[in-house]
Amino acid sequence: MRINLFLKNLYENNTIQIIIFFFLIILCCIKLNDSYSHLKKFKDKMFFEDFYLQYDASKNYKIYFSAAAPDFRPYPPTTSLFYKIFTYLSYRKAALIFQTINLLLTSFIIITCFYLFTMRKIADLNFIIILGLLFFPLNESIYLGQLNLLILSSILLTLLIELYFNSQYKYCLIGLIIAFGASLKIFPLVILAYYLLKKQFAPIIYFLFFSILIVLATLLIFGYEVFDFYFKNIMPHTANSWVILSIENQSLLGLYSRIFGNKFQRGFTGIIYYPKLIKPLYFLSVLILIIWTWKIINKSHDTIYKFMILIALGLLVFGLNWAHTFVLAFPIIIYIFYELIKNKNYLYLIIWAAAFLLLSHYFDFRNTAIYGLQHLLTLPNYTGAVILMIIFNFIKIRNNLK
Repeated sequence: MRINLFLKNLYENNTIQIIIFFFLIILCCIKLNDSYSHLKKFKDKMFFEDFYLQYDASKNYKIYFSAAAPDFRPYPPTTSLFYKIFTYLSYRKAALIFQTINLLLTSFIIITCFYLFTMRKIADLNFIIILGLLFFPLNESIYLGQLNLLILSSILLTLLIELYFNSQYKYCLIGLIIAFGASLKIFPLVILAYYLLKKQFAPIIYFLFFSILIVLATLLIFGYEVFDFYFKNIMPHTANSWVILSIENQSLLGLYSRIFGNKFQRGFTGIIYYPKLIKPLYFLSVLILIIWTWKIINKSHDTIYKFMILIALGLLVFGLNWAHTFVLAFPIIIYIFYELIKNKNYLYLIIWAAAFLLLSHYFDFRNTAIYGLQHLLTLPNYTGAVILMIIFNFIKIRNNLK
C-alpha cells in the first residue's frame, strides 16, 4: 500500500515530474551527441551510407551488383529516388541531415504516442521518454541512420489524419503517405487492410495512383533496364541470400529457415534438413495469421486498436526483420501498457515487461556456435513481438465482449 501511495504521489507531483523531464532532456542530449559524433569516430560507417550510394548505383545495377559481394542486396530503385536529393551533398553533410531528420521523427513518434495513448500528464511523457532511452531498436535506428523511423512516422501520421482530419482531401493525403512509405519499404501496406475492412476504397485508389506516379518518376530518372534487372536478377537472388539465412533474421521466415534449413550464416546447421517445407509452411502460416487477425479486428470499433494490431501483424508475417526493425513495435508497447493500466490487468503487466525486455535488447549470436534446437533461442525480438500480439488479442477480445 505504501508503495502504491508513493507511486501515485510521484505520478501526480508536477514539480518532481518537471525536474525529471529536464533531467531526461539532458540525458537525451548526451546520447544525441554520441549519435552525431560516431560519424567521426567510425569514419562515416553507418547504414545510411548504403542508402546514400543507391542513387549512383541505380544508374547501372549490373555494375553495382557484380562489384559488390555475391550476396549483397541492393535496395529497390524507388528507394534510390528518395535518396537522390542527398547525393547533391557530401556524404558527411547528408548523413548529419538524415540524423537530424531521424531525431525530429523520434520526437514526433514520442509526442504522438503521448497524445493518443496516455492520460496526457507530464509523468506519462517522462515514462515514454524513459522507455525510448531503454529501447534498443529506437536507439539503433537513430544511431545507424535507418529508415524505420520514417516508416513508423508515416503510419502514425496516417492514424492521426484518419482520426482528426476531416478535409475532402483526407483520403488523397492518406494514399500519398502510404505510397511514399511503401516506396521505401513495403511495411506501410499493412495499413491498407484497415480500409479494406471498412470498405473505403478511396485511400486504396489514391495509393495506387501515387504509387504509379512514383514508379514512373523512377523510370524516368533511372530507365527501364534498372527495373528489369532488379526484378529478374536481384529479387530472386535476395530470396535465397544470406539476409534470409542470417542468424540475425528475426522473422517467421527466419524461424522456419532455422528449423528446416540446411546451413545458416557461418555454417550453423538447422534443426531438421527439409528446405522444401520452408516456403509452403511460411505462406500457410501467414495466411492463418491474416485470417486470425482479420476476425479479431472485426470485433472492435477502435481505430487505434486496429492500426496497432496491423503493425503487430506486419512484424509477425514479414520475412526479413533485423533487431532495429522492431522499433515499429514502440507505439504498440506504449498502447498496451496504458490499456493494461486502465483495466488493472497487473498480471499481464508482468508478461508485457517480459516482451519489452525481449524486444529492447540486441542479442549477438553471430560468433556463437549454434546447432539444432539452440536455434529456437536465437529469436528473442520476434518472440517479444509474438507475446505482444497474444496480450493484445486476449485483452481486446475480453474488453470488446463486455
